[in-house]
Amino acid sequence: AGTAEEAAKGAGFEGLTMPANDIELENGPSGTWTYKYEEGHVKASGFAGPASLTIDKAVYAGDGDPSGDETQYAKQWTREINGNEVNCYGNANDKAAKTVWVDGNYMYSIVARGQGGEFDSFGLSEADVTALVSAIK
Repeated sequence: AGTAEEAAKGAGFEGLTMPANDIELENGPSGTWTYKYEEGHVKASGFAGPASLTIDKAVYAGDGDPSGDETQYAKQWTREINGNEVNCYGNANDKAAKTVWVDGNYMYSIVARGQGGEFDSFGLSEADVTALVSAIK
């Protein structure tokens, strides 16, 4: 799909709100979103500075993780953001490589991947997770 609106419509959602292309994160601005969809699921791919970001929105089915990322992370922690329990996973302290949450009838995920030697240790800071979770609907 060419836009978030087209992807949402194709997935059967009322809408999809993504972070602005110029949202400033610790690793640099995010943006250049591309979209894929199927019934009940949208996958958006973009970047934050030199890292890749993948954001998923899917119909909540009672459990699960819409990212499809089965990586076993060394650390797991939970934060409350905008009244939602947000589960974070990563290999470095307070650096979320994967973030998963449920809001109403939808579940969401963010997967952040560093480049080169930072692949295993990269993650989003708490401030970046809060900014992104707050921007995605």
